[in-house]
Amino acid sequence: DIYWQEATDDREMIDLRKIPRWVRKFFHSETLRDARAIRNVMLRHHQYLLLSCLLGILHHWRPGFLSYPSSHTVPYLKDKLYPRSRYPELYAYRAVYPRLLAKVRRAFKRVPQVDRQLVRSVGQSDAMRPTSKLNLQKISAIITSPPYMNSLSYARDNRLRLWFLGVENHRMLEPVLSPCKTQFLNMMEVLLGLWSKLLVRDGVCVLVLGAVRRDGKYHRLPEEILKMTSSKWCRLKPTTICKNIIPDIRRARVNCRSTREEVILVLRKRN
Repeated sequence: DIYWQEATDDREMIDLRKIPRWVRKFFHSETLRDARAIRNVMLRHHQYLLLSCLLGILHHWRPGFLSYPSSHTVPYLKDKLYPRSRYPELYAYRAVYPRLLAKVRRAFKRVPQVDRQLVRSVGQSDAMRPTSKLNLQKISAIITSPPYMNSLSYARDNRLRLWFLGVENHRMLEPVLSPCKTQFLNMMEVLLGLWSKLLVRDGVCVLVLGAVRRDGKYHRLPEEILKMTSSKWCRLKPTTICKNIIPDIRRARVNCRSTREEVILVLRKRN
C-alpha cells in the first residue's frame, strides 16, 4: 500500500508522449500511466520481487493481465482475433493495483517448503563474470542455462518487459543473448575452464541445454560440450544426463521447431 500510494503521487508526472508508440499500442493510456509509475517506485526502492510480478502480468488477453489482447510469451497484439468493435471490454482501463496484488498472492502460494536448519549461501551472478560479492573459494554448485545458439530470440520475445526495465533498444542485446554456433562453443570452452577453477572439489555444475535446429539440420549442443569435458584441461566430468523431448504444446511460438529437446547435464569437478 505504501508503494502504491507513492506511485499514485507520481503518476501525473508520467508523460505518455515520451513513451515509444509501439509500447503505447499495448495498453489503455491510464493503465500504462499506472504501470509506469509503479515500475519507477519498484526500481527506486529495489523491490525486485514486486517488479518481477509486474512484468509477469504485462501482456496477455486474460482479465488478470494489463495489456490489450496479446500473446503471453511473445508480445504481439491479437486485435484481428479480438477486434475492438466486437470486444470493447478488452480495450478498457485495467486497474494495476488489484492485478499486481493478485499476482503476488499467486506467487507466494507456490513458495516451496525448505529445511530452515540447513545453512546455505546462494548468489546470483553472470556465469561468465562472477562478481566479487560471491565467495569464490567456496562455490559448491553452479546452475545455469546457456543461450540456445541463436535458436531463440530472447531479446525480441521479451522486448516489452525489457523496455519496462529500461532497455530502449532490445536489438542490441540479440547477438549477446543468442550467439551463433562458433561463438557459443568458444564461450562454453572458456566457461568450462573458468568453472573448473571456481568449484570446490566434487562441486557440481548443472547445465540446461538444447538440441537445436539451424540451417536445416540439428546441432546437438550437449554432445559438443561432452566432447570438451573429455579434454585433459577440463576438470568437470559428466555424471548425469537427463533428456526431455519438448512437446509442441509447450512451445512459445506456434510451428516453431528450432529446439527439439532439452538436456540437463550434470558435471562434477574431479582432480
